[in-house]
Amino acid sequence: MNLFYIKLIVLIDKRYTTLTRQLYVKSHHPCNSIPIIAIQANIIDINGIKSLHFTKILDVYEEPEDDFNGGGEVYDKNYWSNRSKAVLKISEKLYEITSEIYKTANLIFNKGRISIGCEGYNLMTLHKRMGDKALVVIKVGNKKDEIIELLDSENISYNERSKDVTLILDYDEVLEHEKMVKKIAELNDKWWK
Repeated sequence: MNLFYIKLIVLIDKRYTTLTRQLYVKSHHPCNSIPIIAIQANIIDINGIKSLHFTKILDVYEEPEDDFNGGGEVYDKNYWSNRSKAVLKISEKLYEITSEIYKTANLIFNKGRISIGCEGYNLMTLHKRMGDKALVVIKVGNKKDEIIELLDSENISYNERSKDVTLILDYDEVLEHEKMVKKIAELNDKWWK
């Protein structure tokens, strides 16, 4: 049996003729895998006639994670270099950007994710996504509102959950928003305390 959850976000600004809609369809399967689809709909004005234009902006399949290493496979930099060079590159850049703030942090490699961890806590976790993108999960503490303000000011799409914020980034976006990443790290340092 499939359980469907649909979330529709509509952003309307009277100064613009664009209506942006993102439709997220999540289907939960017995094997705990989650296909996610996001569709963007824009209203465009063509010679005074309004038309709808649909674009698929996200189509991913999240594999169930299995961190148990019963097969003797080693999950390290070499493993991730073969699995997803893009996620490895993004995680190394995020680590480099935040290393001044997260002084005792290190990169932690697992089968399904790479984390920037410190004192037993994951500060940021990266999961492989289609193309050269990574799902970045940022754990937040009492500075959540300020972190969300930063993301909004940079016009970065994110999903807010109770204990973290998730966003999808590629390497160029990490470079473009390097100062923002540092500010988030400063706000997020030792979030568990």
